[in-house]
Amino acid sequence: MGIEAAGHYHRPVLDYRWPIGWEVLELNPGHVAEQRRVAGRRRVKTDAIDLEAITELVLAQRGQVITERGALFGELAAWAAHRSRRVTTRTATKNQLLGQLDRAFPGLTRALPDVLGTKIGRLVAAEFTDPPDCRRSV
Repeated sequence: MGIEAAGHYHRPVLDYRWPIGWEVLELNPGHVAEQRRVAGRRRVKTDAIDLEAITELVLAQRGQVITERGALFGELAAWAAHRSRRVTTRTATKNQLLGQLDRAFPGLTRALPDVLGTKIGRLVAAEFTDPPDCRRSV
């Protein structure tokens, strides 16, 4: 069975419990359009013509088998959650550092609007975050 990926519209059909032994292929819409073009129906898009193009692609075993997708989606979701946690931690750490720099050097963020985005701002954050060190280096 072949299903053309069409935004979110094809998802309910993909999630259906197909009988054991059925192979469900998800087809790239670009491949279906290319198949229509090869058949000489480039600009015409009807359900019957799409069905013909999908049938030819399924017979040629083009597309991605749906049973393989579960593992891919699980892995992708895990990586996305990991990245989200890393971004949240980085943002919180950056905000804490900027708060400490604001307390140690009032007005610094007015002089350097993107403190951590400039070399001098990163130098201040790395070398002069301890007020006693600041007094010694002057």
